[in-house]
Amino acid sequence: MLLDAVSDDPAALSYLVASAALLTTEDRQALLAESATRRRLALESRVLRRELTLLQELGAVPVPLQQFATPMTVN
Repeated sequence: MLLDAVSDDPAALSYLVASAALLTTEDRQALLAESATRRRLALESRVLRRELTLLQELGAVPVPLQQFATPMTVN
C-alpha cells in the first residue's frame, strides 16, 4: 500500500498529501513549492483543517470538475 511506503518518510508523506488532496491549484502549488518538510507539513495541517471546517459546515464534499465533463456531440 502506498501509505505504508511513505509512513516512515515525512517528506514523502507530505508530498503524497499535497498531490492527493482535493485542493485549489493555488493551495497545491503553495504546498509543493515549500522546500522545508516541517513547514510543508504545518501548511498542510492548516489547509486540511480549513477544508475539514468547510466540510463540517457545508455538509458537502467537493467534486472535481472533470466528473461533470460530457463528450462533445453534433447537436
